[in-house]
Amino acid sequence: RPGDVVVLNDPYDGGTHINDVTLTMPVFHEDMLIGFAVSRGHWMDLGGGGPGGQGFGTHVAGEGLRLPPLKLYRNYEVDPDLLEILLRNTRTPHYIRGDLQAHMGALLAAEDELQATARKYGRATLLQGMDDMIRYTERIVRAEIENIPDGVYEGADYADSDGITDAKVWARVKLTVSGSNLHVDFAGSDPQVAGAINSPFANTTAAVYTA
Repeated sequence: RPGDVVVLNDPYDGGTHINDVTLTMPVFHEDMLIGFAVSRGHWMDLGGGGPGGQGFGTHVAGEGLRLPPLKLYRNYEVDPDLLEILLRNTRTPHYIRGDLQAHMGALLAAEDELQATARKYGRATLLQGMDDMIRYTERIVRAEIENIPDGVYEGADYADSDGITDAKVWARVKLTVSGSNLHVDFAGSDPQVAGAINSPFANTTAAVYTA
């Protein structure tokens, strides 16, 4: 519904790490859904073993307050109970209030722009334009991949430690190029470690897309 805002930060539910908080809001035009406004920002502190989270904990619970997707705003009004939970689980509640205001400002600006575009060009044209952008992105990415000779490419790198032990933590990747297709395989990378440097599936996938 208009003005409903979902908040999340759980690394195992679409987030990156505890301090990166995402807010998303559906955008409507003439009672029809036309898209989603999304704002992600780094919050200074959400609890955990030390200021800023992470620290030397060996479980994600030690990094701070985990938020699965929860409805933080309804009809543009914040849920006071959920807000109180957020404010009581941070060393910097005044900053959290400011972060929320910044997020909401971004969401409302995006809502205004999307609705203005829908009014100017029509909902159907707007949605068609979005689909065209996705298809265009695929075309240009595939064209770039086709410039790479078919074959298998491998690389590896390591972190000096996970912050808990002195053992190196290896990430290995094998890229298989075939025409315009690219297969990315992380087999051979080290398994999950105790320290706060693991990369859940959503974060790893996003990193591959970005690369």
